[in-house]
Amino acid sequence: MIQAGSPSSFKGDRKNPPVGLNDFSLAADYLGQMFQAEHDNNREATLLHYWRILKKRQLTVGLFSGILMATVAVGTMASTPYFASTATLEISPNTPTVLSGDNVSEVVTLNASDERRAYYATQYRILQSRSVIEEAIRRLQEEHGITDFDEEEHPPKFFARHLDISPELDTRLVHVVVEYPDPEKAALFANTLAETYIEFNLQRALGTAQQAFGWLSEQQEVYRQRKFESDQEVHDFKYKNRLDQGDTLKASLSKIQESLSATHADRVALSASYNRVQALSRAKAWSGLATHLSSDSPVLQALMQDLRVKEQERNELAATYLPDHPKMRRAEESLEGVRTQVQAQVKRWLGGKKTQLKLVTDQENALAAEATSL
Repeated sequence: MIQAGSPSSFKGDRKNPPVGLNDFSLAADYLGQMFQAEHDNNREATLLHYWRILKKRQLTVGLFSGILMATVAVGTMASTPYFASTATLEISPNTPTVLSGDNVSEVVTLNASDERRAYYATQYRILQSRSVIEEAIRRLQEEHGITDFDEEEHPPKFFARHLDISPELDTRLVHVVVEYPDPEKAALFANTLAETYIEFNLQRALGTAQQAFGWLSEQQEVYRQRKFESDQEVHDFKYKNRLDQGDTLKASLSKIQESLSATHADRVALSASYNRVQALSRAKAWSGLATHLSSDSPVLQALMQDLRVKEQERNELAATYLPDHPKMRRAEESLEGVRTQVQAQVKRWLGGKKTQLKLVTDQENALAAEATSL
């Protein structure tokens, strides 16, 4: 105990008095050393106590450790080994455009981080969607003869349990990981799912482009009809309000004849082109027609490229398999689907040209009638 006064004194252990300690800090250090020595002694006693318990129960401890190690070893050897296979995809957020050229603007920009995050999250959900997985399972069964899903009550859920989507940070890459007991099947499952997702996105983009092209074609026809009606009204106004002077009539007649000549030339060229294409369509020369018209139609260009790829795949399969093989039937069905789309686009082009030809013909007749009335 520290007592106030001068000089200070310390009353402690009579056997080992702290001679010369005349301040509070030295006394505190002395007490700390005493408590630390006592703590070290207690710790050594505790460890010694534990060691004696282990030594006394060494048979029980050894038996328990052996049983635990044997159980872990048996469980490890009895468990089914799984192999992981990874397919890497690059997902680009660039939006598709309807037309090509310099005067093209994007419909939606993905500059904001939240929009990009939402886009990638959507693509990951599509990659794991039921429709994509079911299509991948169908291809595995028909094209590769996989029977692992036949006894499953819910094949998509069974496939999804072995699937993991792992995006790579700060990149456009995503890893499609499939864990399966068979390493070759794991690789096949991952690659088939990636190919199915890519084709699914291509079909979506193609459908969007076809819808946009159809809408633009309709708007073009509406514009042509309105322009024709406007030109007709202008001609009618000029006819009703024309002057009686001969020079004015002569100038008006000259302009009408020039317009008539230009319209006649357009009608002849358009009629020749339409008749030539119609003759080819009657002969069912769809490939030649599509090739001839693809320069004016981005959709036909894409379809012809797809058609050539499908034909090459069919020819490669024909060198290995018979016509009745499931792979050959699948290739023929896919090829026929593309041909049907090509025919539909050609017929749509013919319909547009027919309407355009009718408008030009009506305009030529109106100009001829006006020139005759003058």
